[in-house]
Amino acid sequence: MALGARNQAYHSIVASGRSGSTLHYVHNNQPTSNKHTILLDAGCEYDCYASDITRVIPISGTFNKECKEIYDIVLKMQKDALAMMKPGVLWDDVHKLVHHIMIQGLLDLGVLQNGTVEEIWNNKTSAAFLPHGLGK
Repeated sequence: MALGARNQAYHSIVASGRSGSTLHYVHNNQPTSNKHTILLDAGCEYDCYASDITRVIPISGTFNKECKEIYDIVLKMQKDALAMMKPGVLWDDVHKLVHHIMIQGLLDLGVLQNGTVEEIWNNKTSAAFLPHGLGK
């Protein structure tokens, strides 16, 4: 606000538990007790630019084993996607890369159990876990 971003870009999403897995969750009224993480999705608007930042934070200050495993997959997706960014790289190629990383990670954890990375990609099963893509 001190630098002129006086408005929210959209209503913030604050969720925990299953609600944190719901795309565009809007109720923002569920208790956080007995939950492992809280999801914060917020942004401000400045000079006709709408920012959007999403973070998942362990409520206790430390991720439990399952949350850390998922967090590590998402972190790898982000780092590898950013490393791939340069002029001439197609959005579709970055999108496919992050899906492949996610699919392999979910196979390694046993969340996905049937098929190869390529078969799961071709069947679009991974879209259930990443329905919004990377943006376009």
